[in-house]
Amino acid sequence: MSLQGNAEKFIEAGLSEVPADLKLLVIANSIYCEINDCDKRLLNATALIKNHSGRWQGYGFSAEAYIALKLYDDAERCIERGLNKCPSSLRLLIVANDIYRASRDYEKGLQYSKSLIAYFPGKWYGYGLSSQNFVSLDRLDEAVLQV
Repeated sequence: MSLQGNAEKFIEAGLSEVPADLKLLVIANSIYCEINDCDKRLLNATALIKNHSGRWQGYGFSAEAYIALKLYDDAERCIERGLNKCPSSLRLLIVANDIYRASRDYEKGLQYSKSLIAYFPGKWYGYGLSSQNFVSLDRLDEAVLQV
């Protein structure tokens, strides 16, 4: 059996014993992401949302799986639910930007990258992502100002 198969076997054994454990659910997401099993990622993320609805992980992991499946409308709905619960979550704001960049809605991505700057002015994420959005929108002068 492969290392990934062993990891999946052990994480599923753990989840059968403690199905709502936050750390196990987060590790499970990493494993399912590594083996590119979006269906299990979505099931796992649903369990995270059900058992830990005030945490960002379930919403973020669901949205990332939907992005991988190119189901951008589902990803948008999921990330909006998460941002309603955790409006200043660094990770959710980054994933929101990722959704809109993947769907080529750079204006909407720019809104989220600017939110990153507002919430986290001392971190590089918002500035870098805003620059990327400005470049994609062919607004190069504004992109330079963000770097």
